[in-house]
Amino acid sequence: MLKKIGNLLFKNLGLKIAALVISIILWYVVLNINDPAVSKSFSCPVTVENADVLTNMGKTYEIVDGSTAYFNVKAPRSIMKSISAADFKAYADMENLQDMSYIPIEVVSTRYTAQVEIMKKNENMEIETEDLMSGQYIITAEQLGTPTDGFVVGSLSVSPNVLKVSGPASVVQSISKVVATIDVGGVATNISESVIPTLLDEDGNTIDATRLTSNLSTVIVRADILNTREVPVTADYTGEPADGYSVISVTCRPDTVRIMGDSTSLNSVQSIAIPKTVLDATGIREDIETVVDISPYLPEGLTLVNASDKNVTVNIDVEAMMTRNVRVPTANITVNGGAEGMEAVFAESAVSVPITGFHDDLVLLNGNNITGSIDISGFAAGEHKANLTLDLDPERFKVNEAVSVEFTLRRAN
Repeated sequence: MLKKIGNLLFKNLGLKIAALVISIILWYVVLNINDPAVSKSFSCPVTVENADVLTNMGKTYEIVDGSTAYFNVKAPRSIMKSISAADFKAYADMENLQDMSYIPIEVVSTRYTAQVEIMKKNENMEIETEDLMSGQYIITAEQLGTPTDGFVVGSLSVSPNVLKVSGPASVVQSISKVVATIDVGGVATNISESVIPTLLDEDGNTIDATRLTSNLSTVIVRADILNTREVPVTADYTGEPADGYSVISVTCRPDTVRIMGDSTSLNSVQSIAIPKTVLDATGIREDIETVVDISPYLPEGLTLVNASDKNVTVNIDVEAMMTRNVRVPTANITVNGGAEGMEAVFAESAVSVPITGFHDDLVLLNGNNITGSIDISGFAAGEHKANLTLDLDPERFKVNEAVSVEFTLRRAN
């Protein structure tokens, strides 16, 4: 029985095989006639897999070319109608990295896997590798704009204030400063804002941080806004200049400073006074100039708006006094204390008086406008001398020696 079956199977075997092949070809032809294969181009982004392979080597990378995969797809027309780029996945596996410069791109279909044929146009993703580096930076708060008139920024603070970054060495090494900027334009009260830190190079240019990882995405910047007030700066001195000299002025530069603080403290301050113990004019014969730090003399809780104003230049100007003989008419002299019925007749119409003062004051001094007096109490009739007292501004003029006036005391006619 088996022999008969075997004979039937192998009888005309070549014809039977040829018939099978022809049947398959005919099936394929018919199939393609009814649903022909068509091609279409697609593209999709390339995903990098196993990137930690480089990270574990202490390196990072940047894609030079090949971030997008381009490919042709061949599939039956009925299937192609429903295919889109979303049906494909492209990836570059870092474990297949070649020569530290390129990774083969693989494109796979997520649908109709058995019915599509994929032909890649770009085979590799090109990358540049670089050493991985970490850095730690203090975040500096900066202000943008200015508060409303009469107010200033008293202080700026950042929390947290340390930024840790990791990434390509060339990028990390270019970081010179990290700032967090808050806009205080037109404000009059304390404010806080959530701010993204900005990385700057040594030229103040913003650094692209897209290839960096950091421990902070935002920080809180607080600006304390304070009232201000402008007050004068005054100074006094101790001691006296050398004989014949006098202090003519004490000046401060700047003569006013702007201070800041709470309104209650500000309103209690009328001036910033430099104590006299700081400046000694004892025995000086020429002007002196001294730079004084006024910070210690600010009331508690108040500070200078401009820190540079703390150094105030104080000038003590002195001038040598001079003496001028001024003729004062005796008619300007009042006689006090004479006995009733007696009169004093002056020997001369004017008396010369040596008056000491500053040049500018002495030049303007007119004897005709000077008055004085003598006291003749207890004098009997006859010729006498009495000391003259002049009515002069003691701050501007001095009579350093006694001046006597001659007169005759007689009974009045």
